[in-house]
Amino acid sequence: MLLKKATQKQIEQLFYNRFAQDFPKSERIPLSLWFLAEHSGFFDTRILTKEDRPLGYTTLAKYDSVVLIYYLSIFKEYRNYGYGSDFLSKILELCSSEKAIYVEVDRPGFGKTDAENRIRQRRISFYHRNHFVDTDVQFKLFGADLELMVCPTNSEHVIPSNSVLLQTEQQILRSLFGTSYMKSHPLKLTF
Repeated sequence: MLLKKATQKQIEQLFYNRFAQDFPKSERIPLSLWFLAEHSGFFDTRILTKEDRPLGYTTLAKYDSVVLIYYLSIFKEYRNYGYGSDFLSKILELCSSEKAIYVEVDRPGFGKTDAENRIRQRRISFYHRNHFVDTDVQFKLFGADLELMVCPTNSEHVIPSNSVLLQTEQQILRSLFGTSYMKSHPLKLTF
């Protein structure tokens, strides 16, 4: 399996053919912002392939010495075959020189149905199996109740304090959406 850098054309194809299926409307950024973040080097969009067949994609937001998995999706037809764990392993390999990898996950108990809450818990369990640990950083963003999980990239790196985690998360979002937007839509802590 390979983790290939996505071209602008591939990003556009993902946006129009997969993005709406993979993420709720409130979590999807406009294509123009995605391109802007990609061209500035803030985003790094990668496609997981096996024998040149795309299996999924990720968009990594890089800030300082931290990487936020902003989007991660295995295409629906390839889910439950272990590709998600392979994908995270490739991301860890790619980001091994960074201090940590963050991921935002939907908080269980805040879904609209029991089925949705079970899916949220399954996602968290997936990240636990792949070396991510819980933090106490929980927040509301764009109407979604989220929590931050973190994976140190090697044994020398320690998990930052909750205040450092939150501060870094705010900086990443400010880099993407701009200072004025984040001032009018601040992270609302829920812990």
